[in-house]
Amino acid sequence: MTRASVSLRHGNTHEEFPDAMESMRSVQLTSIAIAPKISASLSIIGSFFIIFFILVKPKKGRTQSIARQRKKSTQYNNIVLGMSITDILASGAWFCSTWALPRGTVPNAIGNQATCTAQGFFSQLAISTVWYNAFLALYYVLVIVRKWKDSDVKKIEPLFHLFSLGFGIGTASAIVALELFNPFGWACWITSYPIECEESWQHDGQTTCTRGDNGKIYQWVFHYAPLWIVAILVTIMMSWVYHTVRSQEKSFEKFVRSGHSVNNSHSHTVAWQAFFYVGAFFASWFFATIEKIVFLITGQIFFSLQFLSALTIPSQGIWNLIVFIRPNFAKYRKRHRDKWLFIAWISLIWIEIKIRFQEQQVGHVTTTTFQTDMQNGKYCKEEVISEKDKNGLSVEEYKDEAISKEGENKSVEEFKEDFLPEEEDMEM
Repeated sequence: MTRASVSLRHGNTHEEFPDAMESMRSVQLTSIAIAPKISASLSIIGSFFIIFFILVKPKKGRTQSIARQRKKSTQYNNIVLGMSITDILASGAWFCSTWALPRGTVPNAIGNQATCTAQGFFSQLAISTVWYNAFLALYYVLVIVRKWKDSDVKKIEPLFHLFSLGFGIGTASAIVALELFNPFGWACWITSYPIECEESWQHDGQTTCTRGDNGKIYQWVFHYAPLWIVAILVTIMMSWVYHTVRSQEKSFEKFVRSGHSVNNSHSHTVAWQAFFYVGAFFASWFFATIEKIVFLITGQIFFSLQFLSALTIPSQGIWNLIVFIRPNFAKYRKRHRDKWLFIAWISLIWIEIKIRFQEQQVGHVTTTTFQTDMQNGKYCKEEVISEKDKNGLSVEEYKDEAISKEGENKSVEEFKEDFLPEEEDMEM
């Protein structure tokens, strides 16, 4: 996040075309103010649905892969839950963008110093989200590399929340005490005021700042240093996970060539889920990092980078939602290839919501029954399974779809996966 000044690389000077340049700058500032409202809105929606899917269980008789995932990986879901809660708080602050700034400081500012401080406090909780990303990566290292069970992770999980929330709330409180939440571009952030004032660390203990002092130092202490440390740690941990999974795959390939049958799909799937969460983290902070590096090297702020930073910083919630439902979506997409990608995604979200409010009974089905029905050419019977939809596909619709594809039969295990509740799900 950087100041709302714009560096324009044109041959003509501001003095030659003052009206045109001022008009262009006004449009750019408005664009930068609107951008975070769009991405923050999507992020709030994304994080809200994640919280909803984790906390609200499907009704009795309903089964869903997200429900199974939650049941199997409580610690994983707790980390994602904490990440989503802090993201909602930070995204809500970013949604206000220039509205929270004291009136008269920038266009569309309608707030005061109190609203500015409140916005800065809640936006600083984004650093809690950043630390949750680090602990999510650590979770995957423990599960994939170190082969920990959820019961093992549970013993240290409270430390994940204590550190993540403690760091965000603690630094935000310290910044409030130091009076360092002040207007800074399109939002209130860590800076001395006025923004061009002389800070004491640069002028032998003398300062011209009227609010806060040494804002540049505290930006690094409370934001950039933790952010970049997490980025480095996450990169190292994900490289470790990748190396482990790749080594496992090579070992499995040797077993397969020697005639053994080994299934490594689970660890491979979990690893990919980890990589996608890391992608969501870097997608949110990539342009902000590039903007800061460019500023440190050139001393200039470019509109394009500033706009992209404002657009992507508040966006992690929507990326997290896409990753969170990705395993479920992959299965749903296989059965609904005719739907557009976006329509299929929305449809799955609606189904996930619906199964949490509609009860539906599921009959008891054994593997023997399935094997018998498959041998007799019957996919299922209504007296065996009550009419039930799975990912928007009823039993009869499933039979029709399967039968219409001549020569394309599902295995017993595949059919069970589609329609049978796992034992742990029946306990929910």
